[in-house]
Amino acid sequence: MDDPSSTPAVEESGKDNPPATPSSLLVRPAVWLAVLAIGCAVTYAFLLAHFDLWRQPNETDFGVPSKDARVWLYLQPLQVDPVNDSLRTRISVVPDPLLADPETIADRDYLLRIRRGKQVEHVAVRANQPLPEVVFDIDLDGGDIRDYPLDQYLATIALSASEQVQDGKERSLPVHVTTW
Repeated sequence: MDDPSSTPAVEESGKDNPPATPSSLLVRPAVWLAVLAIGCAVTYAFLLAHFDLWRQPNETDFGVPSKDARVWLYLQPLQVDPVNDSLRTRISVVPDPLLADPETIADRDYLLRIRRGKQVEHVAVRANQPLPEVVFDIDLDGGDIRDYPLDQYLATIALSASEQVQDGKERSLPVHVTTW
């Protein structure tokens, strides 16, 4: 009665293999895609934390307090030139921010000295003339061009101001610097 030729074929493992459906074929790539997306998100968060990119740009003050200053300067980085290892920076003489109606005209003569590396630049500020604005390239130290923009660089600049007093000597003026 039992004819061995009439029984269905069974795999050697003893179980029937159901045919693959289109939805089961898409599950495996979807799981890999989700794992890849999570890995990318974790890597991105690590890079943001490592390079301190969470922090937004802001203004920072240096020098004497604004209420004690006689000269107010504003430094703004304009462009990084990694090939020449330089940072183009705008240096503006700005009016006293504590005045109710700040004037953009200088009230006295004085000399602004800008030391960048081994170079010293002199900017003359003349009474009854508009406050000057200059642009200089400042040398960058440290870092490697191969790692730009993911490397850290250091730029050094020294600013001072002085005016001529009656006996022909120079008197140093307190400077307040705001940089972005």
